[in-house]
Amino acid sequence: MKKSFLKFAAVFMAVIMTAVYLPLSEIDTVFDVDASALITSDVSLGGNVKWKYDAKSDTITVYGSGSMNNFSNGDNGQRWDEIYKGTAEKPKNKATTIIIENGITNIGNNAFRDLNTVKTVSIPASVTSIGSSAFEGCTSLSSVNLPANLKTIGANAFKNTKFASVKMPDGVTSVSSNSFSGVSGLKITCNYNTVAYETLLKNSVPFSFPENKLVIDAKLDTASKQILVNLRMIYNKADFNAGNFNLTFSSAVEPVSTETGYTTANGVALATVYHDGKVSFAMMAETAAPLSTSLGTSVFDFGTIAFKAEGQDATADFVFAAETLMMNNAKTSIKQASANVVLHIYEEKIEKAATCVAEGLKKVECSLCGLVKETVVIPVDASKHGETEVKNKKDATCNAAGYTGDTYCKLCNAVVTKGSDIPATGNHNYDAAVTAATCLSGGYTTYTCKDCGYSYVGNETAKAGHDYEAVVTAATCTTSGYTTYTCKTCADSYKGDFTAELGHDFGADGKCSRCDEITVLSVTFTDNTGITVDDEAKTIIIRKTLKSGELSSNIASGNWTLTKADGSAVAADTAVSTGCILKSATTDTAYTVVILGDVNGDGRITASDARSVLRVASRLDKSDDLFNLAADCDGKTKITASDARVVLRVASKLQSF
Repeated sequence: MKKSFLKFAAVFMAVIMTAVYLPLSEIDTVFDVDASALITSDVSLGGNVKWKYDAKSDTITVYGSGSMNNFSNGDNGQRWDEIYKGTAEKPKNKATTIIIENGITNIGNNAFRDLNTVKTVSIPASVTSIGSSAFEGCTSLSSVNLPANLKTIGANAFKNTKFASVKMPDGVTSVSSNSFSGVSGLKITCNYNTVAYETLLKNSVPFSFPENKLVIDAKLDTASKQILVNLRMIYNKADFNAGNFNLTFSSAVEPVSTETGYTTANGVALATVYHDGKVSFAMMAETAAPLSTSLGTSVFDFGTIAFKAEGQDATADFVFAAETLMMNNAKTSIKQASANVVLHIYEEKIEKAATCVAEGLKKVECSLCGLVKETVVIPVDASKHGETEVKNKKDATCNAAGYTGDTYCKLCNAVVTKGSDIPATGNHNYDAAVTAATCLSGGYTTYTCKDCGYSYVGNETAKAGHDYEAVVTAATCTTSGYTTYTCKTCADSYKGDFTAELGHDFGADGKCSRCDEITVLSVTFTDNTGITVDDEAKTIIIRKTLKSGELSSNIASGNWTLTKADGSAVAADTAVSTGCILKSATTDTAYTVVILGDVNGDGRITASDARSVLRVASRLDKSDDLFNLAADCDGKTKITASDARVVLRVASKLQSF
């Protein structure tokens, strides 16, 4: 028994001694420790934001949504260690990675301050603000990718880190001059003419451009009727010494001025030389006034050159390029920039206004040079009436009302304005008989003319004791309107104030403007020579070949579209073939087009069509109704060799239908 105990104690001590010298990551294997015990989660950082720590990977993960709390600068990272008191797993001294998950919008003040073992930080696209001193003192943090949606960076946010370079997102609106203080040799870059560019300049934060480049801004100025081309060179001053630049342009334009000049601007000598198709710039830094700035960047504006358009080309091309560059130690190069400018500004000009019976005309032309792009027909406008006349006028008499008359359009005979009734002249000698109101009936006065017997009722009074409520039922296209009066007390009811039904108001598209009623449309043609419309069979028999444009231009009423039998579009200005469908764009009305003689539906009349007709006439082939309509050239319904002969003669241009 004593020997067994001593043996057990020796083995136990050996295991303990082994564990002491094992790496921490392997101890859990020896003792079979659950790794999840080294992970904490659901620890609040304010609002809906929480964090967890994985001691096995030394990773702090921040997750949830919204903004983190702001923390005091005396915290020194202790919040990360609170749940680890008494243990060796303290994030403040061990964490190497910070992962902020998408959904977090704000990193609070002092949030990760003094976590000096952190090497990498992942900031998601959802973050728009980084608070003051958020990563101050993270002395092992060597790089960070700032998210594209970032707007603000607080004071000392990355103080005493060791970044080599930072690319500033274009939309940053606030950054402090000391946001990156204490970072030795840091290079901040930003794109030209962005919000971040203006912000860094405003706050005197040193920065440079990612690359030296040329910028061209060309536009058509409608006021001066000129093309204005502005040229700029964007460069880091340490990289640039001198250079030659060319602006080449297409023959569609020429400079307004070709004066050669030499100027000095911003400490740079600039020579400008004009010659055919090119404007050259020679630029050299002056030794007497060298460029210098703490920001280390600059934008040199070559100025604006005005061009005038030559001829009526649609566009003009401009290319701004560096021809020869002398760079300090060949540190950089500048690529060319180009622009394309549209030379016309098209506007609509009414040549002839449309009326209620006639189409109008408008032109689309360039307001600068007068080039006409297209001429457009303005559809008939039923509301644009011409000269008017009054009809149905009737003078009032002693005992009969008159009428002011209706105003008609002389062009289309439509009623433009309805007239109104004129009361009788009133030159009567009336006796007044008063009928007093009762509980069940209203009162009124009867006026009777002593001379002509004309009588009317007036001065009506409400029923005694009744309190009527009026409900108006408006007139519709097919029903009259009226007002229903109902007593609130006794429910007595009557109808009055009747108005006539409005009737349908069908437009050119066949639809009533007041309701959903659709009238049956029929296609008609302005020139129906050789065109027969069968409204019952819904077919159009055409005794000649023609193109789609000819057919469409001869349609006199309605809005119609021409398609193939399968519903696909008929190409513009192509032959109309048997089987095409002419369909109303506003109703279900459709006609099948038959080209007499075009039995194979290719839009042409050839010997092949004559052969097909002859084979049907000889009972060698079968036919359908559409074929029979196209083949019946003599109008005798039955398909015979005579029909084939006519088709062949038409195909040979010996006769026409």
